[in-house]
Amino acid sequence: MDKVDTPAGDVAHDDGGRGRMWRGVIALGITQITAWGTSYYCLGVLAGSIGTDMGWTRGFVFLGFTVSVLVMALISTAVGRMIDDHGARLIMSIGSIIVALGLFLLSLVESRWAWVVVWLIIGVGMRCCLYDAAFAALVQAVPKRGRQAISYLTLFGAFASSVFWVVGHYLDESLGWRQTLVVFAVLNLAICLPLHWFGLNSHRRVAAAPAEVSKAQTSVTEPGVLQGRSRTIGVWLFAFIMSLNGFVFGVVSVQLVPMLEAAGLAAATAVWVASLKGWRSSAGASSRSCSAGICRRSGWVGSRLPSFRWRSRCSMSAAADLNCCWRSRC
Repeated sequence: MDKVDTPAGDVAHDDGGRGRMWRGVIALGITQITAWGTSYYCLGVLAGSIGTDMGWTRGFVFLGFTVSVLVMALISTAVGRMIDDHGARLIMSIGSIIVALGLFLLSLVESRWAWVVVWLIIGVGMRCCLYDAAFAALVQAVPKRGRQAISYLTLFGAFASSVFWVVGHYLDESLGWRQTLVVFAVLNLAICLPLHWFGLNSHRRVAAAPAEVSKAQTSVTEPGVLQGRSRTIGVWLFAFIMSLNGFVFGVVSVQLVPMLEAAGLAAATAVWVASLKGWRSSAGASSRSCSAGICRRSGWVGSRLPSFRWRSRCSMSAAADLNCCWRSRC
């Protein structure tokens, strides 16, 4: 991007935007670690205890999680509209309350139907306060720095499993799964709710652009933008790819600890090995941010660095997975 001379007033305004960006990133970074770790990732370490205590199969235990993910998909459009109309601050605060309520109700479950219904409630809360809502919150807070802020936020979110798989495992051993869920509910109210409400800016609706300006902008097509049938095919292909990615991510996120236990690792060892996933994800996100900054500042946008980074990340992932398999055979 070409450099543009900026007046002193604009520089001061930009500094204010940087401050708002970091305030939002830090607040949401803490809440994303907490919200993801206590809701989306919780069954990774609690499923075994829940199944044993309730006499349920592991498949049924994870059925509740499946229901929550389906609910998240079904209400995504509606939640997105509510964020546009009322602001991410309000919606994410309500989401924290819903997640806390769902986790508390989950700790009281005694029947199969209640288990599924409560996960439906948790799914509503997760859609209102996890990544998608957090990304919208950052764009609303600092529109000019939205992409940069989102990149920084992903560095925080990667540690949710690293922190809460370990915390959840030791709480489960010390207190039991029911009291662990109560602690998780309290954490959402004590950490996520105040940070969402006080750490994010109140919503201010942006006035619509004049019709003539909008018409002029839409009449100019950027090079490389798909149009017509190609655009439709591209959107469907992208949706299909993202669905596959979400499927793999969801399976690995909640089944990694049980899979390592099935491979022969002790429960505590499996938790510690699985928690390394967060560090690896954060390292990958850091490499993306750093390499993008280097390319942007140097003007080098060639394919060598991205392809090298991709090969390096694949090699590290393969090495880690092979190491886990090798350890399970020893």
